Amino acid sequence: MSSLLAIKSLKTSNKTAKTVQTLLSQFPNITINWIKAHDSHLGNEKANKLAKRATIEGTAFNLHRPVSLLKKTLAQLSLESWQREWEEGTTSRYTSDVLPMVALISRQWSTNEILFATGHGPFPSYFKRLDWHNRACGDVGIPFHYATACPLTLSFHFKTPSAIHKLAWLRNLASNPHARRRLKILFYFIQTYEQLLRY
Repeated sequence: MSSLLAIKSLKTSNKTAKTVQTLLSQFPNITINWIKAHDSHLGNEKANKLAKRATIEGTAFNLHRPVSLLKKTLAQLSLESWQREWEEGTTSRYTSDVLPMVALISRQWSTNEILFATGHGPFPSYFKRLDWHNRACGDVGIPFHYATACPLTLSFHFKTPSAIHKLAWLRNLASNPHARRRLKILFYFIQTYEQLLRY
């Protein structure tokens, strides 16, 4: 039935339907009608036998896949490759703890949240990597340290998670609006009083 509708449509883009339309316009005495299947119509029975024979003896041919399928497949393969590199990489390990899965969708994070997730910004651990200056509290000033243990940011501390829950804690920061607001306040303090965090 759908084949008949495709042939009947003037807007069809199907090549086979267009070919049939051309043939029908050249031979106006040919008509195409729908008939009930398996109702002992001689022509229909012959067509069924030919169709069955074609499935066994027919010539194989390639159908072109739609461009949308190709794009979707390439996007999926790219995302899988990116995820594999993200998991097996040796850099950005702190960031991969906060964001374990790669995604093409924006996280809608503020600058401070990005700095916390990447470990860049006003953190002594970042400055140490760049060999800029030392830490005032004597510990490596990674973002997690400032958020949970640094005596200079005591007023802004989050409850320190146990070692086995640290990853879940970091991931919760990424999705919890209340925690993100507290993180924003902590960052404001760190950026405003950066000189106090050095010695």
